[in-house]
Amino acid sequence: EKCTFEAGETIVREGSTGAWLYIIIDGNVSVLKSALGKSTELARLQSGDAFGEMSLIDQELRSASVIAETACVLLRLSENAC
Repeated sequence: EKCTFEAGETIVREGSTGAWLYIIIDGNVSVLKSALGKSTELARLQSGDAFGEMSLIDQELRSASVIAETACVLLRLSENAC
């Protein structure tokens, strides 16, 4: 499934459930981890990168948030599609 997000939108929220893997077709995102009330940027991802795979593997809560830094086009794959 093709998804679009505007700059500043939350794509994945830390602590939420989810069963999708995202592949970035166009745009940039930031991966953020919260601790002691502060967010720390863990990574910046761009076209060709993927995120969210751990929720497909371990089915645990999301370990970090992913925020669109620019307008993004993503491909979202469910467990059944992988």
